[in-house]
Amino acid sequence: MFRRTFLSVALVLAILAGPLMAADIVRVACIGDSITAGAGIRDRNMHYPAQLGRLLGEGYKVINCGNSGSTLLKKGDKPFWKQRQWKAALDFNPNIVVIELGTNDSKPQNWKLKDQFAADYKDMIAQLQKLPAKPKIFICKPVPAFPGRWGITDKVISEEVIPITLQVAKETNCPVIDLYKALTGKKEMFPDTVHPNAAGAGVMAAVIAQAITGKGAPAAAGGDSFFNGKDLKDWTAKKSRNTPSLWSVGMPKIDPKDPKRLIVVPGGDAMINTPAGHGKSLDFYSGKKHGDGIIALEVMVPKGSNSGIYVQGEYEIQVLDSYGRKKLGGGDMGAVYGAAPPKLNACRKPGEWQTYEIHFKAPRFDAKGKKTANARLEKVILNGKLIQENIELKGPTPGGVDGKEKAQGPLMFQGNHGPVAYRNIRIKPLK
Repeated sequence: MFRRTFLSVALVLAILAGPLMAADIVRVACIGDSITAGAGIRDRNMHYPAQLGRLLGEGYKVINCGNSGSTLLKKGDKPFWKQRQWKAALDFNPNIVVIELGTNDSKPQNWKLKDQFAADYKDMIAQLQKLPAKPKIFICKPVPAFPGRWGITDKVISEEVIPITLQVAKETNCPVIDLYKALTGKKEMFPDTVHPNAAGAGVMAAVIAQAITGKGAPAAAGGDSFFNGKDLKDWTAKKSRNTPSLWSVGMPKIDPKDPKRLIVVPGGDAMINTPAGHGKSLDFYSGKKHGDGIIALEVMVPKGSNSGIYVQGEYEIQVLDSYGRKKLGGGDMGAVYGAAPPKLNACRKPGEWQTYEIHFKAPRFDAKGKKTANARLEKVILNGKLIQENIELKGPTPGGVDGKEKAQGPLMFQGNHGPVAYRNIRIKPLK
């Protein structure tokens, strides 16, 4: 009898605890059109809400409520109000809402109703404010068009839609996120002149994450791209007489027949190495070189796989499937190889994209080429968690490009140890 009563009480407590635990997660709803939905980006993990979720981390749950072609105008040709994503956003009861609408409203058949745009926008905000969670609502300036298609024009967006949007923000006390400024001048990120590609979606995610958290945007957002996501013409494999390079471009997936291997699906924007085992492919390094810099990238490894990020081609930050390990050593994910294990295990499950941010200070040399100061890692952040800080690099890691320290060097990825994929590789000058 006592045991039955105890179990009943425990069950009630567990049920009551559920909502309390769920309340710790900040729910973010991204409302928008095809730009939010991710039109033109085949990999759903690269749509801006998905990238935003990774940037915000484990304390947030982000959902994509984008619907292609939708207008904010209630009488537009495809009102967001009538789409299932509007109901999904309301049912989610978000703590935070990000509204990215207005691009389709700029079409002539819709913008003839521009006198209704402000009232409809304020009504949407009012309905969201009535939700039990009382969400904080961010209004986005629409992204630019270059110059536009399908009746969408940058002139209408910049000169008419945005001014009304700003007036609505002022009247409703909603903070504004300036996606227009963030992507101005980045025509290369808009293949069809209207929809940003995965890199453009990454810029959106970084700016929105900064607005939500109040913290600085990821350090290398907007930095110099070291990989164009299309081909490998700017990268070189180490020379070998007998070993081929198995690097290619596409979308990586875990092989359903073998969790230790990757397969390549066409249409992605990652560089992927697909060896069957150790020594079956080659290390790969960039044509571009860098000195001091903040290196940001994403990496994916299958079960048990091993690679490495060689900063300047000589100093290795370890890439290894270390998911779930309690005791960490000099070869685990995030270690400075052979020198400093990571402070904590921030490694995600095999097959998931993981984000690195490496703050690097290059070695110094005098006029005669003599080294006067060692290279340093000011910090290394893995999946939003600080895992290394203030590490002096007294010399190169074995297995680099040429074993020589220098003021400028390429970025190299170890490719002779196992399958791995990299994408969104950018380097920004260190402040």
